[in-house]
Amino acid sequence: MFYDRHVNESQRLKHVASLPSLADDLIRMVDDRYAEIKRNGGPLPARLETLGQLRTIVPQLIEVDPEDEVTPDTMINQFGCSISNTCLPIISNWILHPNAPKYYSTLSFNRQKKSKFLPGRQDDPREDFTIRFAPPDEVHPDVLASADDLVKGALKEWHDRDLGTWVLLPLAPDSEQLLRSLDDLFAVTDLPSPMCHIDGLPIIFDKKPSPFDAEITSWSVLPPDAVRGASEGAPRCNPSSLVNRSNVGIIYPHPFGRNSSQSKFEAVKEPTPEGLVHHVWRLATQKDTTIVVLNCGNYERIGIRHRSSQTLYLSDVIDVTKPGYGKLHLGILMSAVVDALNRYRVYRARNPIPPSIMRTTKRQRKVEIAGNVDLRRSKRQKLNIILEKSRDHQPLNKRDTQTLWREMTRRPILLLQFSGDGLNSSKPACCLRKGSALSPFSPGDVQPLDDLKELYHPDDYFFLTLRWGNLCGVTGHVFTGQLRVTLLDGRSLSRGVVAKIAYYEEARDRIRREYHVYQRLWGHGIKRIPEIYGLFEDADDLATILVMERAACTFREREPTTTENKGGLKEVLLSDKLMVVATVEAIHKAGVVHRDLRPENLAIALDGKPMVIDFDQSIVDPTDQLKILETKRLEDLLSGKTTSTGQPI
Repeated sequence: MFYDRHVNESQRLKHVASLPSLADDLIRMVDDRYAEIKRNGGPLPARLETLGQLRTIVPQLIEVDPEDEVTPDTMINQFGCSISNTCLPIISNWILHPNAPKYYSTLSFNRQKKSKFLPGRQDDPREDFTIRFAPPDEVHPDVLASADDLVKGALKEWHDRDLGTWVLLPLAPDSEQLLRSLDDLFAVTDLPSPMCHIDGLPIIFDKKPSPFDAEITSWSVLPPDAVRGASEGAPRCNPSSLVNRSNVGIIYPHPFGRNSSQSKFEAVKEPTPEGLVHHVWRLATQKDTTIVVLNCGNYERIGIRHRSSQTLYLSDVIDVTKPGYGKLHLGILMSAVVDALNRYRVYRARNPIPPSIMRTTKRQRKVEIAGNVDLRRSKRQKLNIILEKSRDHQPLNKRDTQTLWREMTRRPILLLQFSGDGLNSSKPACCLRKGSALSPFSPGDVQPLDDLKELYHPDDYFFLTLRWGNLCGVTGHVFTGQLRVTLLDGRSLSRGVVAKIAYYEEARDRIRREYHVYQRLWGHGIKRIPEIYGLFEDADDLATILVMERAACTFREREPTTTENKGGLKEVLLSDKLMVVATVEAIHKAGVVHRDLRPENLAIALDGKPMVIDFDQSIVDPTDQLKILETKRLEDLLSGKTTSTGQPI
């Protein structure tokens, strides 16, 4: 997968080991906890008919009508009902607040939002849901009063963290075989790294504090002999040894990108065991979870991510249709919660709360209240505050801006890196330019780069660092980041940007179509649209990347939905209304209809003026009726009569 190659070297998966006792450990934990509560006379679940026989907890979590078509969606819906109605209240009471008078849930089951265009592919394991702590303001007062300080702290500080990673494989016989084939990895001493294939730049090690494991676990002690080559004395890679000092800055792209007409994603029909475990490890690394579950319908494996040795421990393949699986699944959820609490205990021991923060005085509360005065400021004052907060780089003068755009259009290679939340690229990905930059300062079109040379010098490439925290849209993933160009005189010029990344053929086509729409609009001299830094393709995977100007905020971010405005735009400045309408009329004259004008696609640029963004659903050469209809809907939107322009026209 595209993102799997961007896990930091110090956190990547190195070993896969067997832990056959894991399932028994989790079942034993449930039995012991139930026996303890019963022995102490604690409250037991009131809905015994939901649980079946309590000695088996839940005979079958997923019950689907045989006549219904079994799909991942139906399974997740059934799964969510079982967890929310049965498992979460039990786990909450047994682990988090055993002294509460009733069975309340302090955990939440969250369904992931998926793009409607996401294809069901063999090489794309789905990640559909997550379990989290509930925020304190959503917890029943009786429960909060009965919880200890450790639980209260976890609810307050870690309620936005996932407690486990569930990966669903396609419902196919090949998926079961893939789960079983993971046994072959136990004999591998050191897994091959999915690192980006580019030579000439050193491996980058994350300078952040290393991730930590819980000191107390719900499973047996991990066998040290199962981890081969992970000893403290094992030699580490020396980044300086990977650089040719006589040619500092010269890069050698991997030859796979040469004349490759098909993406690795399109070429790989089925995932390999190595690819699957790297993908699962990356998801767990991003979310910083310990428990991993790989499911393909009737079969699944439970995994434990051991951070310090960079090892994934796997249980045997489990048949979920056999009696007692409900108890095992309850043990999986319980162990995820217990592990999170134990890790939070370690976190608090390493990062104690200063007494000055713990004491909340009346004066501090007054300062907090006074800080909300921004909400009562004028529209222009609020806009100025937003613009100031959004500038993460020094504004460039006109001369440097022209230099930046000239260099951007001339340089054919983009070196892409990720930073933050588990994705800290050890090496950048080499991306080839497929479309020129589009702005008032850009020269004419340049020829796209269809092939790789043997090597590239520093004046042939530039860097793009993206922050993780993406939005999954219709076209692909959307990131914010920083673009940096180093000039021959040693100076660096940087700009905040937005990057759209798509890695399947349909999504790649949509990004290419959107780029061609921008080409047409810039060719007609439309100004209040994003400036485009270029269209690129990853040399290894052919993932398509559109890099463009970043706005300060959208109209929705500037005016969030409240009970007063009910989602409508009530505070749009008259000058902004006139400029947006004029821009859309100019877009129509250029032969384009946007088709998705809404507060999220109307933005404020860093110069404080509005612009129209996100043309991935646009059509060219529309009828006059479509233009008239879009203009009327836009006027209703800007006047607050509607909350959006409706469905795409």
